[in-house]
Amino acid sequence: MSGIQTYRNPRLVHIFDKLGLIENFGTGIPRTFYSYKDYEMQPEFNVSDNFFVITLPNVNYQNDSINDSINDLGLDILKYIKENQVLMHPH
Repeated sequence: MSGIQTYRNPRLVHIFDKLGLIENFGTGIPRTFYSYKDYEMQPEFNVSDNFFVITLPNVNYQNDSINDSINDLGLDILKYIKENQVLMHPH
């Protein structure tokens, strides 16, 4: 790091600083990696001459196969109704 800080929106930086949401020590990137130390998926930094993109994996995501299968069944039922344009029910 060059030790130089620039801000695109100094007013926003000032507000975040007053709210205690940021600090001015340049520790953000190391803290980001530290917060992912126990996870397989890691932050990804893509840097070019004009911009950078940081991708932060969602470590709170849980695959809920029970609800997924219910949703898939519901989609199958809706697809059947749409294709056949009828829904039979016992009298």
